[in-house]
Amino acid sequence: HSFILFHFYCQVPGEKAVPLFSMNNYIIDSWEPVERGTYQLKHWDVGYYCDFDTDDPIETWFNPITNEEEEVFQFILGPIDRLYSPETVLAPGLAPLPLTSHVMGPRFFVATEAISQMPSMFKQDEWPKRSPGPLVNWVSAQTLSALMDDVLNPELNSAPANIHLQNFISWGSWMQMGGRPGGTMARGYGTDIAGFDALPPKVYEGFKKYTPEIFETASWDVTRFDEMDYFKLMQERRAKGEA
Repeated sequence: HSFILFHFYCQVPGEKAVPLFSMNNYIIDSWEPVERGTYQLKHWDVGYYCDFDTDDPIETWFNPITNEEEEVFQFILGPIDRLYSPETVLAPGLAPLPLTSHVMGPRFFVATEAISQMPSMFKQDEWPKRSPGPLVNWVSAQTLSALMDDVLNPELNSAPANIHLQNFISWGSWMQMGGRPGGTMARGYGTDIAGFDALPPKVYEGFKKYTPEIFETASWDVTRFDEMDYFKLMQERRAKGEA
């Protein structure tokens, strides 16, 4: 179980960055040994958006670029299956690929990167406000670090890790940026935790209200992805004349 705090910023070429919103993020990773050095991972990942630098959940958001109020669509992803071996990572779609690891002082650092570009589901001619453009870009740089003593401890199944991420992603379609150049830059930081009870009560209630699926991973076996869920919702609303 991991808990990560994210701060999101608007990045438009040639313009000053603008703080947008924050997000409380919860991840559950289930690792199963396949053979020596090789593990099967099942990954669940959710987050709910908050006012910038707070734990105050938001259901609507004032877009400072378009000066319009937007309905927030919360983040949900999983389960995603990946196979990690000493030689490679096998995964559908976007996968964090390991870079060179380092020992610095008492800590062991593992850096990963995930870089992807794919066609947008929201075509510009059909969804002029919601489309981020013809292509969606995703760059995610993550660093995990743990005490070297924990890494080398044979009595530990896993070493408690600190987490840092930096992402640059095309505009989320729910932001309705109308194909403007640029995207969001996000800085995330967090750590492994013992479980849901380790969360602050307000944060715990936020996950319960906005992303309750993360509490039901035993029965959550149909893959979800927020952008696909949002596209399906908008198609349903358009069919009813609501979008």
